[in-house]
Order: sequence, then structure tokens, then C-alpha cells
Amino acid sequence: MANFTEKAIRRVFLEMLEERPLNKITVKDIAEKCEISRNSFYYHYKDIPSLLESITKDEFDDFVKMYSGFVSLGDVVTICLQFATKNRQAILNIYRSDNRDVYENHLWRLCEHVSRSYFGRVEGVKALSEENKELLIRLFKCELYGVIAEWVWAGMRITRNEANIDSCIDQFDKMKLAEIDVLVAYLTGSAIK
Repeated sequence: MANFTEKAIRRVFLEMLEERPLNKITVKDIAEKCEISRNSFYYHYKDIPSLLESITKDEFDDFVKMYSGFVSLGDVVTICLQFATKNRQAILNIYRSDNRDVYENHLWRLCEHVSRSYFGRVEGVKALSEENKELLIRLFKCELYGVIAEWVWAGMRITRNEANIDSCIDQFDKMKLAEIDVLVAYLTGSAIK
């Protein structure tokens, strides 16, 4: 559990990340706003990238713990959209920084978790060999990562065509289930040739 100073450093850093690009945030700025010495910052973190890594890791780990029991892909997409909307500018500032790899690594982990959890619940997937399950998980993980990466790259905007987001999410969920049914049928040899 983080102590008072560490929590203050994290809170101030996240506030600053909402206001300005990552490369415009300094240890001096954080220390001044927290009313601590720079040495106090360095007691807890090596530098700004290590602070970013720690916060990002904790956020993704918390997300995985809190939402491991989702029912549908629509549930996961809704939760991710809520988190992203709440933290939009911070996510964009991290993504557009030299430390983008921190975001990408944890996003990759999240996509892996979602894929494994989801395919663990889909009935037809249970009939697949371990090799084919892993193939499906890898395919879906890459697809999910790509969709999210493209959305962030485009500025995390929702277009007029996507304005009814609940309808879009429901459609996405149905399309994925249909795609999975086709893939499972193909991989089990029961697809129409």
C-alpha cells in the first residue's frame, strides 16, 4: 500500500498528465505541487518514466482484478470506454510520448487477459485442442490490440456514425460471437467446405 507521499506524487502526476504532455512534466514540478523535496520524490521513484510505469502497471492490474468476471465482450468494451473517456487526455499524452512503450506493453497484457478470459467462457472453444485455443486467443488478442491502438492513434474520438455507442457495442459483440462460431467450426472440422 502506497504511503501518503507516494499517493500525493501519483495524484499530482496524473493531474498534470491531464493538463500537459508527459515531456513537459518534471520532478521539480511534481515536488513543488506536492510540497515535498525532490529527494522525497526520488525516494519513491527513480524518475518520471518509473513513476509512469508504476502507475500504469497498477491501473492495468486493478482493471484485470476488477473486471475478470465479465459476461460479454460488450461488457469489456463498455468498461474500457468508460475508463478511456475518464482518462482520455492522460492516455493520449502517454501515447504521444517517448514512453509509449509503457502504455503499449500494458495494453498488450490487458488484451491477452481479456482474450483468455473470454475464450475460457465461450462454449464452442472448449472442444478445441490447446494448440487451436492458443491460436484463437492470439488472433483475438492481436485484433483487439489493433482496434484499440488505431482508436487511440486517431485521438480516441467517437464519430457521428458511432454516436449510438451502445448499439455499436452490441453489434460488435454479436459479430465477434458469429466470427468465433465460424472459426471454431473450421478448427474442429465441422465447417461446410
